[in-house]
Amino acid sequence: MEELKSKMCEYRNLLNRKSELAAQIDAVKADIGVLNFKIREEFERMGIQNMTVPEVGKFFLRSETHPTVESQEALINWLKERDDYDMLLSFNTNKFKSYYKELLKNNEELPLGVTQFIKTDVVVHKA
Repeated sequence: MEELKSKMCEYRNLLNRKSELAAQIDAVKADIGVLNFKIREEFERMGIQNMTVPEVGKFFLRSETHPTVESQEALINWLKERDDYDMLLSFNTNKFKSYYKELLKNNEELPLGVTQFIKTDVVVHKA
Protein backbone atom coordinates (compact mmCIF):
# COMPACT_ATOMS: atom_id res chain seq x y z
CA MET A 1 0.00 0.00 0.00
CA GLU A 2 2.82 2.42 0.85
CA GLU A 3 4.47 1.69 -2.48
CA LEU A 4 1.25 2.57 -4.30
CA LYS A 5 0.90 5.82 -2.32
CA SER A 6 4.49 6.67 -3.19
CA LYS A 7 3.81 6.12 -6.89
CA MET A 8 0.67 8.26 -6.69
CA CYS A 9 2.61 11.09 -5.02
CA GLU A 10 5.30 10.87 -7.67
CA TYR A 11 2.61 10.93 -10.36
CA ARG A 12 1.01 14.05 -8.84
CA ASN A 13 4.42 15.73 -8.57
CA LEU A 14 5.17 14.99 -12.22
CA LEU A 15 1.80 16.46 -13.27
CA ASN A 16 2.58 19.60 -11.26
CA ARG A 17 6.02 19.82 -12.85
CA LYS A 18 4.47 19.39 -16.31
CA SER A 19 2.09 22.30 -15.61
CA GLU A 20 4.96 24.50 -14.44
CA LEU A 21 7.00 23.67 -17.55
CA ALA A 22 4.01 24.42 -19.80
CA ALA A 23 3.71 27.86 -18.18
CA GLN A 24 7.43 28.45 -18.71
CA ILE A 25 7.12 27.41 -22.37
CA ASP A 26 4.23 29.86 -22.85
CA ALA A 27 6.35 32.66 -21.37
CA VAL A 28 9.30 31.77 -23.64
CA LYS A 29 7.00 31.71 -26.70
CA ALA A 30 5.75 35.19 -25.78
CA ASP A 31 9.35 36.46 -25.46
CA ILE A 32 10.21 34.90 -28.83
CA GLY A 33 7.21 36.63 -30.39
CA VAL A 34 8.34 40.02 -29.10
CA LEU A 35 11.90 39.52 -30.36
CA ASN A 36 10.61 38.21 -33.70
CA PHE A 37 8.67 41.46 -34.13
CA LYS A 38 11.64 43.65 -33.11
CA ILE A 39 14.09 41.84 -35.42
CA ARG A 40 11.64 42.09 -38.35
CA GLU A 41 11.25 45.81 -37.66
CA GLU A 42 15.03 46.33 -37.64
CA PHE A 43 15.52 44.29 -40.81
CA GLU A 44 12.85 46.38 -42.56
CA ARG A 45 14.33 49.63 -41.25
CA MET A 46 17.78 48.59 -42.50
CA GLY A 47 16.38 47.26 -45.80
CA ILE A 48 17.91 43.81 -45.36
CA GLN A 49 16.52 40.28 -45.70
CA ASN A 50 19.19 38.36 -43.78
CA MET A 51 22.13 38.74 -41.47
CA THR A 52 24.73 36.31 -40.17
CA VAL A 53 25.88 36.59 -36.58
CA PRO A 54 29.09 34.57 -36.06
CA GLU A 55 28.69 31.66 -33.64
CA VAL A 56 24.93 32.33 -33.43
CA GLY A 57 23.57 31.68 -36.90
CA LYS A 58 22.12 33.12 -40.09
CA PHE A 59 18.89 35.04 -39.52
CA PHE A 60 16.53 35.72 -42.41
CA LEU A 61 12.95 36.72 -43.08
CA ARG A 62 10.50 34.16 -44.47
CA SER A 63 7.17 35.33 -45.82
CA GLU A 64 4.28 32.99 -46.46
CA THR A 65 0.89 33.65 -48.03
CA HIS A 66 -2.13 32.40 -46.10
CA PRO A 67 -5.65 32.26 -47.55
CA THR A 68 -8.69 33.18 -45.47
CA VAL A 69 -12.14 31.99 -46.50
CA GLU A 70 -14.44 35.00 -46.18
CA SER A 71 -17.46 33.46 -47.95
CA GLN A 72 -17.91 29.70 -47.95
CA GLU A 73 -20.81 29.98 -50.37
CA ALA A 74 -18.77 31.95 -52.93
CA LEU A 75 -15.86 29.51 -52.59
CA ILE A 76 -18.11 26.46 -53.01
CA ASN A 77 -19.71 27.97 -56.12
CA TRP A 78 -16.28 28.83 -57.53
CA LEU A 79 -15.06 25.25 -56.99
CA LYS A 80 -18.22 23.85 -58.61
CA GLU A 81 -17.73 26.11 -61.64
CA ARG A 82 -14.23 24.67 -62.01
CA ASP A 83 -15.55 21.09 -61.56
CA ASP A 84 -13.13 20.72 -58.65
CA TYR A 85 -15.18 18.16 -56.74
CA ASP A 86 -12.10 16.59 -55.19
CA MET A 87 -11.46 19.80 -53.23
CA LEU A 88 -15.16 20.10 -52.38
CA LEU A 89 -15.44 16.54 -51.08
CA SER A 90 -12.21 16.45 -49.10
CA PHE A 91 -11.81 20.08 -48.00
CA ASN A 92 -9.50 20.80 -45.08
CA THR A 93 -7.44 23.85 -44.15
CA ASN A 94 -4.01 22.44 -44.97
CA LYS A 95 -5.13 20.98 -48.29
CA PHE A 96 -6.78 24.27 -49.27
CA LYS A 97 -3.67 26.24 -48.29
CA SER A 98 -1.56 24.06 -50.61
CA TYR A 99 -4.19 24.32 -53.34
CA TYR A 100 -4.24 28.12 -53.01
CA LYS A 101 -0.44 28.37 -53.14
CA GLU A 102 -0.45 26.27 -56.30
CA LEU A 103 -2.96 28.67 -57.89
CA LEU A 104 -0.71 31.62 -56.97
CA LYS A 105 2.39 29.89 -58.28
CA ASN A 106 0.72 29.14 -61.62
CA ASN A 107 -0.80 32.64 -61.90
CA GLU A 108 -4.27 31.10 -62.10
CA GLU A 109 -7.59 32.73 -61.27
CA LEU A 110 -7.98 32.97 -57.50
CA PRO A 111 -11.13 31.73 -55.79
CA LEU A 112 -14.01 34.04 -55.02
CA GLY A 113 -14.75 34.50 -51.35
CA VAL A 114 -11.12 34.15 -50.34
CA THR A 115 -8.71 36.84 -49.18
CA GLN A 116 -5.08 36.45 -48.27
CA PHE A 117 -2.56 37.78 -45.83
CA ILE A 118 1.21 37.47 -45.75
CA LYS A 119 2.87 36.32 -42.56
CA THR A 120 6.55 37.13 -42.14
CA ASP A 121 8.70 35.42 -39.53
CA VAL A 122 12.33 35.46 -38.52
CA VAL A 123 14.06 32.15 -39.18
CA VAL A 124 17.49 31.25 -37.89
CA HIS A 125 19.87 28.52 -39.03
CA LYS A 126 22.62 27.45 -36.67
CA ALA A 127 26.12 28.75 -37.28
